[in-house]
Amino acid sequence: MSVKHKRTLFGIFLLLLVACADDTSNSQVVLHTSKACADRVIDRNHPPSNVVVLGNSLLLGNGGFGLAASDSSKDYFSRVDSVFRGLNPDCVGKRVMAKHTENSLNNADLYSSITDNISPSLSDSNDLVIIQLGDNIDTGEEVDRMKITVAAIMDTVCSKAPNAKVVWVGEWYSNERKQKILRQMTEAYGIQFIDISDLNVEENQARVGDIIEYPDVRQQSIKYEEYHVYGEDTLFVAFKEDGKLYQTVIFILDHFDIPEWKQLDYVGNMGIITDSFAATHPNDQGFKLIADRILDGLGF
Repeated sequence: MSVKHKRTLFGIFLLLLVACADDTSNSQVVLHTSKACADRVIDRNHPPSNVVVLGNSLLLGNGGFGLAASDSSKDYFSRVDSVFRGLNPDCVGKRVMAKHTENSLNNADLYSSITDNISPSLSDSNDLVIIQLGDNIDTGEEVDRMKITVAAIMDTVCSKAPNAKVVWVGEWYSNERKQKILRQMTEAYGIQFIDISDLNVEENQARVGDIIEYPDVRQQSIKYEEYHVYGEDTLFVAFKEDGKLYQTVIFILDHFDIPEWKQLDYVGNMGIITDSFAATHPNDQGFKLIADRILDGLGF
């Protein structure tokens, strides 16, 4: 029996166990039959031409690029995409927000999310699919359902992109139980697993007060302790997060004060990380290390 057939049988066995453990009452949702993903070679000598990346806030949390990257060229997608296009100028890469699948607590919601957010982005022309999901599976109930969630995503990717090499990158927000599940499931499907859990350390995280430069002009808001506008475009603002005072200077195009709320609305292409959870996302160094880990894992 070939390795691929063994993986397929093991995957079917896993799904049967998962289906039996699912306590949802929606009998119309049936888990797909597992199949091993394509054994495609992607490396420096065989660069991809059609790439899809399924991710969460690390991919698209800044409304176009990875949350907490200082600009759109500094997140992991842009760094990986740049290497691919350097080897194959015709390579096309696509970002797909798929975080909604991570928090589905029943099969109906899970498959609806996959149908709406993942399936339309996949085709038999894809030669590489990178799945960067799992970080937002954090409640006990979500973790209990993690095998069902991961299996459904893998089934969809392997079926809709049958010619693609598939890799799962995980996780920035991780724990031992989730890592064990991902390793078991990726092995069952013949999907390469790229572990980034060790990279989430303080020196690789953003900080409250960090400045983000957007590729476009946006209207944003900040709750302030005090602020001053110098000239026409220089904003000094002091704000608090978790009881600590932060001070930042950015350039703006316009502003509007709502003094009764101590809220400043401003327009410009610069933003400020004001939320302590957002600041636990990768900084530029963290994103570079994630990109390097992906490229190394693929043989680049």
